[in-house]
Amino acid sequence: AKLRGFGACTRLWNGWDRSKADRPEYLLLSGKGIKNIHIWSFKPSRIEIGEESVWTCLYDTQTNGTSINQLYFRHNALGHLQGISKSDDQKLRVWDLSYEQKRIASDSDGSDRPKRPDYVDVASTEGTIGVCGPYAFASGSLGGMHNIINVVGLDADDVSSPFNCTELALPAGGTDHFVDRRKASRTGRQQRGDLKSIVNVTGLVFDASHALLQLS
Repeated sequence: AKLRGFGACTRLWNGWDRSKADRPEYLLLSGKGIKNIHIWSFKPSRIEIGEESVWTCLYDTQTNGTSINQLYFRHNALGHLQGISKSDDQKLRVWDLSYEQKRIASDSDGSDRPKRPDYVDVASTEGTIGVCGPYAFASGSLGGMHNIINVVGLDADDVSSPFNCTELALPAGGTDHFVDRRKASRTGRQQRGDLKSIVNVTGLVFDASHALLQLS
């Protein structure tokens, strides 16, 4: 049951000098549709030497909402592993998972693992549609504004600051034309056909300079 709502997977690396004989270990992040995140350790089987696969639930902890809809793993600018959860109408919560990196690097048994990872809630992210590299993307300040994209940096010195965000106009008709807020219908309002919002965002894990946005 604790694997319900799978969201993300990453491999724990024991440095670049790891031996080919080392058993790989993966972290899995689940909990979509419920209020708790579950972080699992998975070590695949090695039949040739008689080792079965091993599943271990490392963390089972409540988030800041009642229904999680987004889950991610990422490394920050310092290379520290983080987990990210997003619940309905709540801010992004960033979980510090650097302990797991230290554990595998030092070959620790995890007996001193904290019961709950440290975390921080990121300001201006209630309307987040997706996370790509070091940025969270949303339509407008809280997701309710059209023709505006809100970009929030996840590697800022103070992610809880309300000033850690940038609002940009979304493109209008072509790739090099942007919305002119001065243009409106005869009633003074923008026409419905001109209203756009972000519905999805994607990108490459190791490419922080590009993101692909899907607009409604």
